[in-house]
Amino acid sequence: MLAGRGEQLSEKAGVLNIGLEGMMLAGAWLGFLVAWRHDSMALGLGAGAAGGMMVAALMAGLCLWLRLNQIVIGIALTLGAEGATTLLLQMAFSHSYPRLGGVDTLSVPWLANLPVFGKALFVQPLVVYLAVGCVPLLAWLYHASNAALDAAGVSVQGTRTLAVLTTGALAGLGGAYMVQIGAGIFVPFMTQGNGFIAIVLARCCSGRACR
Repeated sequence: MLAGRGEQLSEKAGVLNIGLEGMMLAGAWLGFLVAWRHDSMALGLGAGAAGGMMVAALMAGLCLWLRLNQIVIGIALTLGAEGATTLLLQMAFSHSYPRLGGVDTLSVPWLANLPVFGKALFVQPLVVYLAVGCVPLLAWLYHASNAALDAAGVSVQGTRTLAVLTTGALAGLGGAYMVQIGAGIFVPFMTQGNGFIAIVLARCCSGRACR
């Protein structure tokens, strides 16, 4: 959900972000490393968002400011992130794979006690509720910003750069979620194509891939 909403935001700004997988993987690695060293899920999630933003900054610089091909750069960043995170893992831990501790959950009063699906839906880590909250927030943002940027006197290049950086943060946060809450461990190539799935879902939600 996080990576898909990020990709949708990027495409709304006119950037096809093929590097989403690399952003997720960078966020997963950095989020895991910080969470493991500091024993803090919050710091790990923040580091994951920062890791995704670092890859996104490369994407923005190369594609938006130097005007290089978005698809070629996106694939290159993904392959680079795969190789870099694998190398960094081996350098930091050799061939061992340390695990993270358990994560805290937040129960929604009354709703968590509903039969059948109460605990499954309403006893989750805080980041899950934040991810769900992104859906109406971004929907409102799209509805409130339909005016042409040039006509509104807003920098198109600056807006696209901000959109790509936000996409990276959301993708990195999604990667950090995978290692801290989903698996509790980082292994090479652990995103396993989830970034590309997010791209497909974002395009389907936009109606482009379904026409």
